[in-house]
Amino acid sequence: MPNTRILGFRGPAAASRALGAVAAAIVASVLAVAGGSIWQLRQQAEQAARLNADSATVAVAAHAHQVFSSARHVLEGLAARLEAADVQDVQAFKQRFADGATHALLRAQADNFQALDVLSVVAADGDLVNFSRGFPAPVMNILGREGVAESPPAPIRRPC
Repeated sequence: MPNTRILGFRGPAAASRALGAVAAAIVASVLAVAGGSIWQLRQQAEQAARLNADSATVAVAAHAHQVFSSARHVLEGLAARLEAADVQDVQAFKQRFADGATHALLRAQADNFQALDVLSVVAADGDLVNFSRGFPAPVMNILGREGVAESPPAPIRRPC
């Protein structure tokens, strides 16, 4: 009698059962390899996303630094022009800088630097003297507004 034992299977359908077991093992192996590949690709995609996010964060931070540095440069230039007038009291300051020439200067600076929405000249008492949006400036006091400190800021001085 021939040996009907193939891979531990007995009986007339032993070969087909053995072939089914081998096929199941192959399918399980393919699924395991596919699962491992998917996991590895997922890990690589996460790492690439982290690197891209880091690069984007650095780019945004560098751009923000450049914008703030440029805005600071504009502010210091305007402050130097205002200080050069050497006005001693608030009323004289308001009279000196509430003119069309100051508005034109503010408008030109705002137009040349699109990151700035508005440039304003504010007296020590909080009254709006001039600003880049329109001339003449509306009558308003900004001391009570959100984001404005109650004490007047120290004048900006350029380092020597």
